Amino acid sequence: MITAAKEIEKVQEAIKIGIFDYIIKPVAFERFKQSLRRYQEYHIKLSELEKGNFPVTQQQVDKLLRKEMKEKEREQTSLPKGIDRMTLEKVMVVLGKSSPGLTAEIVAKEIGVSRTTARRYLEHLMSEEKIDADLTYGTVGRPERVYAIKI
Repeated sequence: MITAAKEIEKVQEAIKIGIFDYIIKPVAFERFKQSLRRYQEYHIKLSELEKGNFPVTQQQVDKLLRKEMKEKEREQTSLPKGIDRMTLEKVMVVLGKSSPGLTAEIVAKEIGVSRTTARRYLEHLMSEEKIDADLTYGTVGRPERVYAIKI
């Protein structure tokens, strides 16, 4: 199932009706390919068991139903489109060196990217609950977000 629905009730409903996988938009192509590979492997295993025409063992059922990804596949598919692992690590290093927190503009200067790119990475880290953001109010203009690693 490929959907924009992020509510837990929708996920539970989909699982109850027997979906094979649940992918939230925007779809990362590598994640989609990984899901198709897993389904292909599942279908092959199921076909082999059907050909045998004999009672299955618990081990065979476990192998058929296992949806665990290999660690390498998990690393490749866990990041959304537009987020690079090395840049993400640089952002975390810069944030780790600053105790009061940094704005997107300062992070951008530190790692050599645009403010927009820095903000995208910071917002991703917030969605992963690895960092927090707070607003600071200056004398003129809009408030700025200050990002810091969660303690």
